[in-house]
Amino acid sequence: MRARTLGALAGVVCLATAAFLWACWRNGDVGHPDVRPDEWHHLYLGVLCAAVGARKRSITLLLIAAVLSADDAWQHVRQVLGDWDYRSPIHRAFAHVLWPLAPVQWLMRA
Repeated sequence: MRARTLGALAGVVCLATAAFLWACWRNGDVGHPDVRPDEWHHLYLGVLCAAVGARKRSITLLLIAAVLSADDAWQHVRQVLGDWDYRSPIHRAFAHVLWPLAPVQWLMRA
């Protein structure tokens, strides 16, 4: 059962990454003219959590990875399909809670 759960969560991350890449290639950007794949996306944090979670066989880390990855991929797929103003729940939380903090702005621009 544990192996199936780990595999399913890793599969969600893989599918989300594929959807994100499709969104990049479909429109030449990530669904929004001002958003680029070479900028920070929480999908990247999800992929990192997935790598660590797979190595440690941690369901918790893989669950976090799946949520982060799926959330970002869903945002950019919706944007590419025409809902340009859509922002995912995690994106909105980041924008309202973390972005105003000076260290976060410094880290994002570094």
